[in-house]
Amino acid sequence: MAHSANGQTKGLVVLVHGLFGHRYQLLPIAFSLSSRYDVLNFGYKSRADTLHGHCQSLLDVVETRLNKERQHVHFVSHSFGGLLVHRAFSEGLKHLLGEDVSRSRCVLIGPPLRGAAFARAFQRQNIPGPEVVKDLVHGTARTILGDNSGHELLMNDENWYARQLGVIPPEVDVLVVAGCRGRMNPLINEDSDGVVGVNESMMSRSHYRMEVNLTHKLMVYSPTVINSISVFLEGKRVGSLVHGLQETYV
Repeated sequence: MAHSANGQTKGLVVLVHGLFGHRYQLLPIAFSLSSRYDVLNFGYKSRADTLHGHCQSLLDVVETRLNKERQHVHFVSHSFGGLLVHRAFSEGLKHLLGEDVSRSRCVLIGPPLRGAAFARAFQRQNIPGPEVVKDLVHGTARTILGDNSGHELLMNDENWYARQLGVIPPEVDVLVVAGCRGRMNPLINEDSDGVVGVNESMMSRSHYRMEVNLTHKLMVYSPTVINSISVFLEGKRVGSLVHGLQETYV
């Protein structure tokens, strides 16, 4: 059981990478936090299971790492990892953390919380051109993304995500880091980081937001983003407080 310099039990920070990602991508963040926290850099084969399946693996690993003193737990995710963090709270993480849930903080970097227009552009009905082109492009996308979590990104709209993810409890402060490089991807009809649109990263509840002029992949290596993560997990304010978007489904 690790302790800080003052003898108190260190908090635990759980890092969760994105689709097609690997935990080595989060090593700069892990290194920056390692002197003040225990760091669990959670790795998973993103194409090998569904959102629900990955969520259960995350819950199992967190439960294993929690010590008997119920150390407080923070979460830092990139991209698809933010969906896992959301879903984990709705599938038992809040109960697992108990009273310490109010001490938790989450940083979500480039999370496609309302799905991804970039992925949905490869739905067969959204592909322009003759039928043979539709079949080829859609089939290639299905092969690359797979039949599990990647397929969920490909086929489901923002209302599905709003229903399936649930919400992170209001007592947990959340910082969303969004890339806003402009309309750099013709498949995304809004400012984006090239993969996730700015509005696609918007939560429905109040949260802090920090927008950076960086691409989807580079955000996790940015000294500015990494420093902001440290500051936010220490309990300080980062970014602007926003009230989120209203859900549109019925």
